[in-house]
Amino acid sequence: MTTISHTKQNSISVNTLKQKIDNEQDLVIFDVRSKKSFEKSHIPNAVYAVCDANSQQNIMPKLPKNLEYVLVGDGKSGDKNDTYVSHMSRMMKEMGFKISFLENGMENWSGNTVSGISQDIDSQNLKKMIDGNEKFVLVDVREPQEYEEWNIDNSINIPLSQISEKISEISENKKIITVCTSGNRSTIAKYILSSHGLESSTLTGGMDSWSTSFEKGEINVETKDGHINITQVRRIGKGCMSYIVSSENESIVIDPVYPIEEYIKIAQDKNTLIVAVYDTHQHADHISAAKKLADTVNATLHLSGYESYDIQSSKVFHEDSQKFGTTSLNVIHTPGHTLGSLSFLVAGKFLFSGDTIFVDSVGRPDLRDNGKEYAEILYHTIHKKIMTLNDDVMILPTHFEKPSPSGSMITVSVSKAKKIIDILKKSNDEFVETIGNISIPTPPNYQKIIEYNKTSMDKPQEELMALEYGPNRCAVTM
Repeated sequence: MTTISHTKQNSISVNTLKQKIDNEQDLVIFDVRSKKSFEKSHIPNAVYAVCDANSQQNIMPKLPKNLEYVLVGDGKSGDKNDTYVSHMSRMMKEMGFKISFLENGMENWSGNTVSGISQDIDSQNLKKMIDGNEKFVLVDVREPQEYEEWNIDNSINIPLSQISEKISEISENKKIITVCTSGNRSTIAKYILSSHGLESSTLTGGMDSWSTSFEKGEINVETKDGHINITQVRRIGKGCMSYIVSSENESIVIDPVYPIEEYIKIAQDKNTLIVAVYDTHQHADHISAAKKLADTVNATLHLSGYESYDIQSSKVFHEDSQKFGTTSLNVIHTPGHTLGSLSFLVAGKFLFSGDTIFVDSVGRPDLRDNGKEYAEILYHTIHKKIMTLNDDVMILPTHFEKPSPSGSMITVSVSKAKKIIDILKKSNDEFVETIGNISIPTPPNYQKIIEYNKTSMDKPQEELMALEYGPNRCAVTM
């Protein structure tokens, strides 16, 4: 008898729910039926909700308690889903939520219904929307400090706690996408928006996913050595770039990042064998996947002989070379960003410059202390070793600041770099002084990342990638 009475206390009739909807109360309707059932028919402005362990642990406790919630199940007699809805409503009520469940569920609903489902969006599709100049508003619901640290271009920041009071700042005429760190807060924001009659989607996995998702650019070139294919692999949100360079049926990989499966898949799709893996230098802003990839595909690992590593590898030095396919890679020692930085010239035409020089700036020389000394070294490296290359040599760096459409290449010729990178026009003294006066935050966890990249300690991939969270900060920005 107690259970029946308690159950009825938590239920809401169809007529009462209709009245609440008509009165435009701050109401969130959670439809916890199967996705297929929801897609076929549901109450207008209801949101499809998955009541799994993650939602109970990470989402439910953060739901605002100033809103009213209604759970909707199937309502069929003896249905396990309906029993579960009753249980969830009691549990949430005990947590202090104003909550009820629809008596007899959708089986008993006699009001209007709609079909379809608002699909959440993954990082690749969000990037396609950005590239296609689609109209949408990206609402970042993290706290202002988190947002200022790192965000997606053209997003707006409305902290989760302020969503309801700032609803007027969100356009009703554009697709709404919510984003947070991992997807929990943005999912709650989606629920709150639904209570105001606004349909939205969430960026799946949030900024974590944005940081680790890939896109590619590709070029095929006939050189003096024969045909070469270069695939530029870009981490969309992190600003990291790496490369697979293929000649005939052999490939080399330069500056790989996690997850390594992307490189293995590209090589398989191109029916080419990865024979060597190179790092241009000891990275400070992201975890190198060079050793892991080399071990996995049984390729030779090549690391700078001028850097301190506790990793078994083939050490490479200035003017070393390696043949692959019908072409070759030639090593150039390009210190400045680090004392051991290398650049790789392939087929005399393509310079893989690491963090020494980018398409619109230069690498910062201050991450290992002695910033002034390193800046002078960087100046001489760029002017004596890179700007003296043929004007048509294409520079392919390891980082980018400005996004580019998927499929395109981020690159610049030596001749164009001389014209557009303003700091290259300065004298040695001006160059050093300019860099010394620029205050740039260091990459998050950079000392831990350097230590890992020295030793390649065996740790779970998730733990390693968590160290990288945040923006790329290896360029001198002016």
